[in-house]
Amino acid sequence: MFIPPARLRASAGAIAFMAMGIVIGCTNETAHVGEEDSTGTGSIVVADDLLARSAAAHKRLTTLRATGFLRDARRGPARVLPLRWMLAKPERCRLQIGEEVAIVLQDQWWSYRADVQRFRTHRLFTKTPVETAGMLLSDGVSFLLPSLFLRGESAFERDRFGKFIGWRLMGAGWLGALPCYVFERQDASTDSPTVMRLYLDQESLLLRGWTLEALREDGSRRLLLEVRYTELLPNLTPAPDAFQVRPPEPIPMTEDSR
Repeated sequence: MFIPPARLRASAGAIAFMAMGIVIGCTNETAHVGEEDSTGTGSIVVADDLLARSAAAHKRLTTLRATGFLRDARRGPARVLPLRWMLAKPERCRLQIGEEVAIVLQDQWWSYRADVQRFRTHRLFTKTPVETAGMLLSDGVSFLLPSLFLRGESAFERDRFGKFIGWRLMGAGWLGALPCYVFERQDASTDSPTVMRLYLDQESLLLRGWTLEALREDGSRRLLLEVRYTELLPNLTPAPDAFQVRPPEPIPMTEDSR
Protein backbone atom coordinates (compact mmCIF):
# COMPACT_ATOMS: atom_id res chain seq x y z
CA MET A 1 0.00 0.00 0.00
CA PHE A 2 1.39 3.39 -0.95
CA ILE A 3 -0.86 6.47 -1.48
CA PRO A 4 19.12 14.51 -2.07
CA PRO A 5 29.52 17.69 -2.52
CA ALA A 6 31.00 14.38 -2.25
CA ARG A 7 33.14 12.36 -4.61
CA LEU A 8 31.42 10.06 -7.06
CA ARG A 9 32.92 6.60 -6.71
CA ALA A 10 34.31 5.27 -9.98
CA SER A 11 32.45 1.99 -9.64
CA ALA A 12 30.91 -0.05 -12.41
CA GLY A 13 27.53 1.34 -11.38
CA ALA A 14 28.83 4.90 -11.66
CA ILE A 15 30.30 4.26 -15.11
CA ALA A 16 27.07 2.72 -16.35
CA PHE A 17 25.13 5.59 -14.83
CA MET A 18 27.12 8.22 -16.70
CA ALA A 19 27.08 6.17 -19.90
CA MET A 20 23.35 6.72 -20.06
CA GLY A 21 24.09 10.35 -20.92
CA ILE A 22 22.81 11.69 -17.61
CA VAL A 23 24.72 14.58 -16.12
CA ILE A 24 24.98 14.82 -12.35
CA GLY A 25 23.74 18.17 -11.09
CA CYS A 26 24.34 20.17 -7.95
CA THR A 27 22.75 19.58 -4.57
CA ASN A 28 19.08 18.67 -4.94
CA GLU A 29 19.14 19.53 -8.64
CA THR A 30 18.44 17.13 -11.49
CA ALA A 31 19.46 16.84 -15.11
CA HIS A 32 16.76 16.19 -17.70
CA VAL A 33 16.56 12.90 -19.57
CA GLY A 34 15.22 12.98 -23.11
CA GLU A 35 12.50 10.74 -24.45
CA GLU A 36 15.13 8.36 -25.81
CA ASP A 37 18.32 7.25 -24.09
CA SER A 38 21.64 6.61 -25.84
CA THR A 39 20.80 2.93 -26.42
CA GLY A 40 17.54 3.74 -28.20
CA THR A 41 15.46 1.62 -25.83
CA GLY A 42 13.56 4.60 -24.51
CA SER A 43 13.46 6.31 -21.12
CA ILE A 44 10.34 4.41 -20.06
CA VAL A 45 12.12 1.08 -20.43
CA VAL A 46 15.14 2.39 -18.52
CA ALA A 47 12.87 3.75 -15.79
CA ASP A 48 10.98 0.47 -15.45
CA ASP A 49 14.22 -1.50 -15.24
CA LEU A 50 15.63 0.73 -12.51
CA LEU A 51 12.41 0.65 -10.50
CA ALA A 52 12.21 -3.13 -10.77
CA ARG A 53 15.85 -3.47 -9.63
CA SER A 54 15.23 -1.09 -6.76
CA ALA A 55 12.17 -3.03 -5.62
CA ALA A 56 14.16 -6.27 -5.79
CA ALA A 57 17.01 -4.74 -3.76
CA HIS A 58 14.59 -3.78 -0.99
CA LYS A 59 12.78 -7.11 -1.11
CA ARG A 60 16.08 -9.04 -0.67
CA LEU A 61 16.82 -7.34 2.63
CA THR A 62 16.14 -9.15 5.88
CA THR A 63 16.39 -6.05 8.08
CA LEU A 64 16.78 -2.31 7.50
CA ARG A 65 17.43 0.56 9.87
CA ALA A 66 16.76 3.95 8.28
CA THR A 67 17.37 7.22 10.11
CA GLY A 68 16.54 10.68 8.85
CA PHE A 69 13.82 13.28 9.12
CA LEU A 70 10.27 14.14 8.12
CA ARG A 71 9.47 17.68 6.98
CA ASP A 72 5.73 18.33 7.11
CA ALA A 73 4.42 21.55 5.52
CA ARG A 74 0.90 20.41 4.76
CA ARG A 75 -0.67 22.76 7.27
CA GLY A 76 1.21 26.05 7.75
CA PRO A 77 4.94 26.44 8.51
CA ALA A 78 7.03 23.31 8.06
CA ARG A 79 7.68 21.08 11.05
CA VAL A 80 10.85 18.99 10.97
CA LEU A 81 10.93 15.84 13.07
CA PRO A 82 13.62 13.15 13.43
CA LEU A 83 12.60 9.80 11.99
CA ARG A 84 13.82 6.23 12.38
CA TRP A 85 12.57 2.93 11.00
CA MET A 86 13.78 -0.44 12.26
CA LEU A 87 12.30 -3.00 9.90
CA ALA A 88 12.59 -6.80 9.97
CA LYS A 89 10.78 -9.61 8.23
CA PRO A 90 8.16 -10.84 8.71
CA GLU A 91 6.09 -7.75 9.56
CA ARG A 92 8.19 -6.39 12.42
CA CYS A 93 8.92 -2.71 12.84
CA ARG A 94 9.71 0.02 15.30
CA LEU A 95 9.01 3.50 13.97
CA GLN A 96 9.92 6.65 15.88
CA ILE A 97 8.88 10.12 14.71
CA GLY A 98 9.99 12.83 17.13
CA GLU A 99 8.98 11.57 20.56
CA GLU A 100 6.29 9.17 19.39
CA VAL A 101 6.67 5.47 18.63
CA ALA A 102 4.81 2.65 16.89
CA ILE A 103 5.80 -1.00 17.29
CA VAL A 104 4.38 -3.80 15.13
CA LEU A 105 5.08 -7.48 15.72
CA GLN A 106 3.02 -9.21 13.06
CA ASP A 107 -0.47 -9.27 14.63
CA GLN A 108 0.48 -7.19 17.70
CA TRP A 109 0.69 -3.40 17.64
CA TRP A 110 1.49 -0.68 20.19
CA SER A 111 1.81 3.10 19.95
CA TYR A 112 3.37 5.66 22.29
CA ARG A 113 2.12 9.23 22.36
CA ALA A 114 4.26 11.96 23.90
CA ASP A 115 1.29 13.85 25.33
CA VAL A 116 0.18 10.93 27.53
CA GLN A 117 3.64 9.29 27.89
CA ARG A 118 2.38 5.74 27.80
CA PHE A 119 1.84 2.91 25.35
CA ARG A 120 -1.52 1.71 24.18
CA THR A 121 -2.36 -1.48 22.30
CA HIS A 122 -4.27 -1.63 19.03
CA ARG A 123 -6.30 -4.26 17.28
CA LEU A 124 -5.06 -5.35 13.88
CA PHE A 125 -7.52 -3.94 11.34
CA THR A 126 -5.59 -3.88 8.02
CA LYS A 127 -3.55 -6.33 5.97
CA THR A 128 -0.61 -3.87 5.98
CA PRO A 129 -0.11 -3.10 9.69
CA VAL A 130 3.39 -1.59 9.33
CA GLU A 131 2.30 0.95 6.72
CA THR A 132 -0.90 1.67 8.63
CA ALA A 133 1.02 2.31 11.85
CA GLY A 134 3.22 4.80 9.98
CA MET A 135 0.19 6.65 8.63
CA LEU A 136 -1.48 6.89 12.03
CA LEU A 137 1.69 8.04 13.81
CA SER A 138 2.35 10.75 11.19
CA ASP A 139 -1.18 12.04 10.68
CA GLY A 140 -1.65 10.42 7.31
CA VAL A 141 1.81 10.29 5.69
CA SER A 142 2.07 7.30 3.35
CA PHE A 143 5.64 6.09 3.73
CA LEU A 144 7.13 4.26 0.74
CA LEU A 145 10.09 2.59 2.50
CA PRO A 146 8.20 -0.06 4.49
CA SER A 147 6.09 -0.92 1.45
CA LEU A 148 9.22 -1.49 -0.64
CA PHE A 149 10.85 -3.52 2.13
CA LEU A 150 7.86 -5.77 2.73
CA ARG A 151 6.00 -5.84 -0.61
CA GLY A 152 8.62 -5.14 -3.30
CA GLU A 153 7.33 -4.14 -6.75
CA SER A 154 3.73 -3.67 -5.66
CA ALA A 155 4.84 -0.50 -3.83
CA PHE A 156 5.45 1.19 -7.21
CA GLU A 157 2.22 -0.13 -8.79
CA ARG A 158 2.11 -1.73 -12.24
CA ASP A 159 -0.61 -1.37 -14.87
CA ARG A 160 -2.27 -4.27 -16.69
CA PHE A 161 0.51 -4.17 -19.32
CA GLY A 162 3.18 -4.66 -16.67
CA LYS A 163 4.53 -1.10 -16.72
CA PHE A 164 4.97 0.96 -13.57
CA ILE A 165 2.20 3.53 -13.42
CA GLY A 166 3.18 7.14 -14.12
CA TRP A 167 6.84 7.11 -13.05
CA ARG A 168 9.32 9.09 -15.18
CA LEU A 169 13.09 8.99 -14.89
CA MET A 170 14.00 12.68 -14.67
CA GLY A 171 17.76 12.25 -14.53
CA ALA A 172 20.07 12.36 -11.56
CA GLY A 173 20.91 14.65 -8.71
CA TRP A 174 22.65 14.98 -5.40
CA LEU A 175 20.64 14.27 -2.29
CA GLY A 176 22.88 15.69 0.40
CA ALA A 177 26.25 14.13 -0.51
CA LEU A 178 24.89 11.16 -2.45
CA PRO A 179 24.28 10.75 -6.21
CA CYS A 180 20.79 9.41 -6.86
CA TYR A 181 18.49 8.46 -9.69
CA VAL A 182 15.51 10.85 -9.65
CA PHE A 183 11.96 9.83 -10.56
CA GLU A 184 8.71 11.79 -10.65
CA ARG A 185 5.06 10.90 -10.81
CA GLN A 186 2.14 13.32 -11.10
CA ASP A 187 -1.25 12.65 -9.60
CA ALA A 188 -3.97 14.75 -11.25
CA SER A 189 -6.85 12.56 -10.14
CA THR A 190 -8.12 15.12 -7.59
CA ASP A 191 -8.82 18.86 -7.51
CA SER A 192 -5.39 19.33 -5.86
CA PRO A 193 -2.81 17.76 -8.21
CA THR A 194 0.51 16.71 -6.70
CA VAL A 195 3.97 15.63 -7.84
CA MET A 196 5.97 12.99 -6.02
CA ARG A 197 9.74 12.86 -6.48
CA LEU A 198 11.85 9.84 -5.51
CA TYR A 199 15.60 9.66 -4.88
CA LEU A 200 17.11 6.18 -5.31
CA ASP A 201 20.72 5.68 -4.22
CA GLN A 202 22.81 5.21 -7.37
CA GLU A 203 24.86 2.31 -6.01
CA SER A 204 22.49 0.39 -3.75
CA LEU A 205 19.20 1.45 -5.43
CA LEU A 206 17.70 1.85 -1.95
CA LEU A 207 15.30 4.69 -1.26
CA ARG A 208 17.17 7.75 0.04
CA GLY A 209 14.25 10.14 0.16
CA TRP A 210 11.16 11.57 -1.46
CA THR A 211 9.15 14.78 -1.66
CA LEU A 212 5.47 15.48 -2.26
CA GLU A 213 4.61 18.87 -3.78
CA ALA A 214 1.36 20.60 -4.66
CA LEU A 215 1.19 21.65 -8.29
CA ARG A 216 -0.18 25.19 -8.71
CA GLU A 217 -2.10 26.42 -11.77
CA ASP A 218 0.91 28.46 -12.96
CA GLY A 219 3.11 25.35 -12.91
CA SER A 220 4.98 26.26 -9.74
CA ARG A 221 5.16 23.88 -6.82
CA ARG A 222 4.69 24.06 -3.06
CA LEU A 223 6.37 21.55 -0.77
CA LEU A 224 3.95 19.49 1.28
CA LEU A 225 6.13 16.66 2.59
CA GLU A 226 9.78 15.64 2.53
CA VAL A 227 11.34 12.47 3.89
CA ARG A 228 15.10 11.99 3.76
CA TYR A 229 17.15 9.09 5.07
CA THR A 230 20.64 10.22 6.05
CA GLU A 231 21.64 6.76 7.28
CA LEU A 232 20.66 3.37 5.85
CA LEU A 233 21.92 0.21 7.56
CA PRO A 234 20.75 -2.88 5.64
CA ASN A 235 20.80 -6.41 7.09
CA LEU A 236 21.82 -5.15 10.51
CA THR A 237 21.28 -7.65 13.33
CA PRO A 238 18.64 -5.99 15.51
CA ALA A 239 19.53 -5.25 19.12
CA PRO A 240 17.86 -7.61 21.62
CA ASP A 241 15.51 -4.82 22.71
CA ALA A 242 14.89 -3.44 19.17
CA PHE A 243 11.20 -4.29 19.21
CA GLN A 244 10.52 -4.11 22.93
CA VAL A 245 7.80 -1.84 24.23
CA ARG A 246 9.97 0.93 25.69
CA PRO A 247 9.80 4.74 25.57
CA PRO A 248 11.60 6.60 22.78
CA GLU A 249 15.21 7.79 22.94
CA PRO A 250 16.38 11.03 21.26
CA ILE A 251 17.31 10.77 17.57
CA PRO A 252 20.14 13.18 16.60
CA MET A 253 19.24 15.70 13.92
CA THR A 254 21.64 16.33 11.03
CA GLU A 255 22.56 19.53 9.19
CA ASP A 256 20.52 18.34 6.19
CA SER A 257 17.32 18.65 8.20
CA ARG A 258 17.72 22.37 8.89
